[in-house]
Amino acid sequence: MKAVVLSGPQQVAVRDFPTPEVPAGGMLVRVAACGICGSDLRSYRFGLRVELPWQIPGHEAAGTVMAVGEGVTGWAAGDRIAMAADVSCYECEYCRRGFPNLCQSHRILGVHIPGGMAEVMALGPEMLAGGILHKIPEGVPFDEASMAEPASSVLAAQEEAGIKAGETVLIIGAGPMGCLHAEAAVAKGAGVLLLDRSAIRLEVAAQIVPGARLIDSTSEEPIPTVRKETGGFGADVAIVAAPTPEAVELGIASVAKRGRVVLFGGLPKDRPHVSVDINLLHYSEISLIGSFSYRPRHHAMALEAIAKGQIKASHYITHRFPLDQVEEGFKLLAAGQALKVVILP
Repeated sequence: MKAVVLSGPQQVAVRDFPTPEVPAGGMLVRVAACGICGSDLRSYRFGLRVELPWQIPGHEAAGTVMAVGEGVTGWAAGDRIAMAADVSCYECEYCRRGFPNLCQSHRILGVHIPGGMAEVMALGPEMLAGGILHKIPEGVPFDEASMAEPASSVLAAQEEAGIKAGETVLIIGAGPMGCLHAEAAVAKGAGVLLLDRSAIRLEVAAQIVPGARLIDSTSEEPIPTVRKETGGFGADVAIVAAPTPEAVELGIASVAKRGRVVLFGGLPKDRPHVSVDINLLHYSEISLIGSFSYRPRHHAMALEAIAKGQIKASHYITHRFPLDQVEEGFKLLAAGQALKVVILP
């Protein structure tokens, strides 16, 4: 079989590997689609996140079960499945409390475990017991099913933030995650302000979320614009979907009293700190909400939302490439010339 191998910054290649045997207690999956995530792009640009000489990246994967191992029930050859990133132990204190995304032994497909940018994936018993796998609803293509993984984190974050109908939600960053947030917030009945400094991204966002008020921060002052659009109060919720300290600071400065700021994305390792006016948080009762990953039910919810057309997955996929053109996909994303790239092994 062929698979993508990432071994360092801008060091990506396609290699031949023996097709794996069916793991006992696991399964083999023929991969049909695997999206390139923002975390994959960071690994391509800056190197692997763990101490490994190389890894097969990708965790936004969908495909068909080829064979199941001894002792496996509930799955059969021919099942169309989508998978998500997390592999948890379901034994530690966080897992027992219902937060497997915070598992003390948390692992990620494509980071700690070989991922989906391969013709075939071997999913071991730890993936079937502690990972996230769901059958794809009838009528949903594989490439759209791969979008359920990023949509899962969006649904989990908005649930945690308690977004309600009638609220105003400011989303900072109009990449695929920002647009997914906009779609989900509109579906809840919220008003959406979507801010970015890329006119190209905002043009795409206008097609995906026509009901959102788009703010180009290169031509409009963000904070005065948000105040004007909210009658002088500020947004009820700000979702920071851009990986910069300035975006976090903008989110805090843009919400109303008792506003909630969702820290949706991580910051670069060399710039993880943000200047925060603690008095502003204190006197205005502003809440900062960290949001990392999701629970398995959010992945099932995302697949259902895609099947019902509540999330227009096909609108996000601007480029599709075979395995041997994977680097072109990484380069387009790094240059900001693609919204979502899906690899089709």
